[in-house]
Amino acid sequence: MRAPIQASLLAVLLALSALACGRQSPGATGAASTAAEPSTAGAADSPLWTTEVVERGGDVGLYAGLGLDGQGRPHIAYYDQLNNRLKYAHFDGGWHLETVDDHGGALAMALDGTGRPQIAYSKLTPGEMDLARWQAGWKSAKVDAVSFPSYAMAVDGAGRPHVAYRDFRESCSDDLKYAVFDHAWQITMVDAKTCSGQSVSIALTKDGKPRIAYNRDYPLGDLNYAWFDGAWHTEKVEAGNAGRYCSLALDAQGHPHLSYYAAGKLKYASKDTAWHSEVVDGQGNVGFYSSLVLDAQGRPRIGYWDVAKGRLKYAYQDGGGWQQEVVDSKGKVGLYSSLALDAAGRPHIAYYDGTTRSLKYARRQS
Repeated sequence: MRAPIQASLLAVLLALSALACGRQSPGATGAASTAAEPSTAGAADSPLWTTEVVERGGDVGLYAGLGLDGQGRPHIAYYDQLNNRLKYAHFDGGWHLETVDDHGGALAMALDGTGRPQIAYSKLTPGEMDLARWQAGWKSAKVDAVSFPSYAMAVDGAGRPHVAYRDFRESCSDDLKYAVFDHAWQITMVDAKTCSGQSVSIALTKDGKPRIAYNRDYPLGDLNYAWFDGAWHTEKVEAGNAGRYCSLALDAQGHPHLSYYAAGKLKYASKDTAWHSEVVDGQGNVGFYSSLVLDAQGRPRIGYWDVAKGRLKYAYQDGGGWQQEVVDSKGKVGLYSSLALDAAGRPHIAYYDGTTRSLKYARRQS
């Protein structure tokens, strides 16, 4: 799962805000679950896609995290910046919106094997990382005392949450950390005091071992990959202003695949015995908020933001190379894109519309 954002941008967003899951619908703690206003569905830029508004008004949809349950129904966690709320939306024929925490912030979400959401997020007051789960109501608890973090999250087959995150400090002394819950939280250091983790993504092997992709801003701006075998090991994937907005997935053999932003381009890297990288899209300035998923055949699919033209795009690899589609270009759209594939391999994307400041959702018909 990807996550997402540089601390400097997070600080700006917080300043602007004056500082800054289920078959039985999960209900918010202290707030009733409400049905969304009727969403506006319409044709996307490609006739293969449809888009709709999940929630409009205020400033909602930042840090969007999308998951699909076993029936292919979307679940989205997101941030309401105007009210500093962590929110959650799910669809069961109509959209239902809930407040999870009145003091939420940046986040990452994953669904467990039963389709229930778990959300790692910033609790703005008092300033810590919490985990929220649906257990006959939303329950949240502190994980670590961190500030301005970036998150990535995955849930293993036993339902245990794994979180990779940046512990922001100052003067480039950030730490990249990893936490797993197994009766109690176990926290380890992945990479210390190297400006690590402004962007971070995590995936799990079949036996639940964590793999983490992240950028290290100092001294060169490297894209790095870390794996755990009782201790953490790291290796460099690409040097030189690479690795922001990275997203990691593992194939059936456990080989890593990455999408990421580098020098104005969306790039893709994979490793068998060595790392191989290529440009996916180099038209203008593209590749922010990349979100990578592999289909059943192990082929990469990527949702991302075209910065130069302010639009949401989707790229996929087939026998002819990389193909690209414009999903939505109506305004400044596509920030915080989060991609998931359904059982038929069709892509679904949750994202933020920066023009209307709304949460949107797109799906491909085939």
